[in-house]
Amino acid sequence: IPRPETEELVQWIVEASPASVSLSKGEGFNTDSFKILDIGTGSGCIAIALKKNISADVFAIDVSANALEVARRNSEKLSAEIHFALSDILELKNPFGEIQFDIIVSNPPYISEDEKNSLDKNVLAYEPHEALFAKGNDALIFYKAIIEFSKKYLKPNGKLFFEIN
Repeated sequence: IPRPETEELVQWIVEASPASVSLSKGEGFNTDSFKILDIGTGSGCIAIALKKNISADVFAIDVSANALEVARRNSEKLSAEIHFALSDILELKNPFGEIQFDIIVSNPPYISEDEKNSLDKNVLAYEPHEALFAKGNDALIFYKAIIEFSKKYLKPNGKLFFEIN
């Protein structure tokens, strides 16, 4: 479920992107040269918001086929062309081949199983557990994997954005 912090993250990316200037002025921008990857897209809200605000080729991955179906429907309803793929970032594979990205963004699961009992019951009732909890008790497992992935697939001078806790 998108939160105000997620909106703030998107705003930071829009402001940091040279492509956003072209889109706001209505000028043509070569989207072949500017690529964004959303890791753990969930409902697609980050990828869709970025596509609507930045002239770029946007890619999104998730480990959940159900989440990807929701993201696809949302992107179609909002006329946001996004390239989706089913992929587990922990495998460190790029489902889009050797493409490198100008921006990689993620709001990965960051809560350890040990912290489960301290969460608000509404969070537990309405958020998919796969989107909340890191595997095992390493709350940083996804951050570590994304940083490792970025070493190969983030362009030189590219930017990596995370939502953290």
